[in-house]
Amino acid sequence: HIQTLSPIVEAAAFLAKKYGFWLRLPKETILFRKLASAKNLFFLTKKIIISKQCSALRQKLRRAGVRTPDKFLSPFGFIPRPVEFTKQHFLIMLEHTVHGMNEIMAHPGYIDADFGNFSSWKEQREQELLVYLDPQIKEIFATVRNGG
Repeated sequence: HIQTLSPIVEAAAFLAKKYGFWLRLPKETILFRKLASAKNLFFLTKKIIISKQCSALRQKLRRAGVRTPDKFLSPFGFIPRPVEFTKQHFLIMLEHTVHGMNEIMAHPGYIDADFGNFSSWKEQREQELLVYLDPQIKEIFATVRNGG
């Protein structure tokens, strides 16, 4: 989420306004279940700090005419983070959408030998891909795209 740091945010805001695109703000909706470990406490604290910073930044950007989503959701908002990403996780995220622009951060994909230790979100990428290819989820996306 480097686009939230100065001076990058200023450049990103300039380009977003100039070209009319939306600027991502990771003011993540925290889908808290339980604190099972110190690692979960660390993730929760980090999410709270980033969300507070993004709230102030959203107000500033919107006053400057930059469009930002009204809601930001991702699998990383679950505390603890899911070991396996399922259709149920996605449906829980959908329950937290609002009227307006909702951004759902996704990292679907296939893992190959070159992926290595690049990310802690490895096997979950393939799980996410299966979720987004599920016929029920594809129907939900089609409904939203068609204004439903």
